[in-house]
Amino acid sequence: MAEHSFGRAGQKFTVADWRSIFGGEPGIVGDVDGSAYKLTLPTGTDDAVLGSATQDSTSIVGGALHQIAAGQTQTVNIPASSNAANGRTDIIAVRYDLATFTTDPGPCRLVRIAGVEGSTALPSLDEAPPGVEDMPLWAVTRKQGQSLNQASARDLRRRMGPNLLIPSGESLPQNVPLGTRARRGTASYIRGLASNGSATWFTLYDYAPPAGPAHATYTVGTADIGSLGTWATLEVADPGYPYYLDVAATGEWTQVSGRHDFAVRVGSASGPAIATTINLPTGGGFKSIRTPVATGSALNTPFTGPRTLYAVAYRVTSAGTGRFGAGNGSLVARVVPA
Repeated sequence: MAEHSFGRAGQKFTVADWRSIFGGEPGIVGDVDGSAYKLTLPTGTDDAVLGSATQDSTSIVGGALHQIAAGQTQTVNIPASSNAANGRTDIIAVRYDLATFTTDPGPCRLVRIAGVEGSTALPSLDEAPPGVEDMPLWAVTRKQGQSLNQASARDLRRRMGPNLLIPSGESLPQNVPLGTRARRGTASYIRGLASNGSATWFTLYDYAPPAGPAHATYTVGTADIGSLGTWATLEVADPGYPYYLDVAATGEWTQVSGRHDFAVRVGSASGPAIATTINLPTGGGFKSIRTPVATGSALNTPFTGPRTLYAVAYRVTSAGTGRFGAGNGSLVARVVPA
């Protein structure tokens, strides 16, 4: 019979059935801080060391579990290369091989997949069932005459995480595995590693922003601006989640004397500037300013709650005056979910 179905009472649960149900794409699971299967290349030995001091290193390959307990390590031998120019690139992988690995610790083991001497190319992997299945962890390139600690390593680790639905306005959880995806309101996020190696949430822009643009136009009159003058304000309502602002302001400027700068500030007319134009020129004409990228109170720190924006001109020299003409001025802010 060509058809097969598993699930009747008393039916034998075979390895093939288990692998069919649980043996999807292999990956590391439960890696919260990025240290699962951390690689150390020591000196004075050809044995590379893998393991995490803070958490279990756990992966699923071919539907089977592989694990190095927290605080413990496992070694993989990386022999010296015979080529001085390019060396050799090996892959350290978790291999599922039920036919070969019939004793403890089970059907999954750390293995070295040897590369070709004189080539920096990655060796080929057997990544598909049936039979052997490899999940790469690290590529190690070692040249002739190099100690193992002098070899270069390339991170190939693949991580899996759950999907979460977070109530709108609530904080994203911090103690979740890398690879976790979360949905909060209309925004999507994924947990990954920042450039400094710390775990963080990244925004996935696969949605329409739920707020903005918000507009304000302001009739400023012709009063002279001496040391500081506000010519437009804008109230940004609390959208219910952390956010950045993409801000643009424009106005018809006439400078009488001295030097003035043009800025959009947050919280008050003298608060932190998120956009600045230096040295408004003497004379007239429309001047515009915009945040170079969507920004928060600091470039990478999102806003929370309501904010008031102020478009201001302020005197830099000890004396001087200028003015924005009546009408034709605007201050526009677009809310971008963080």
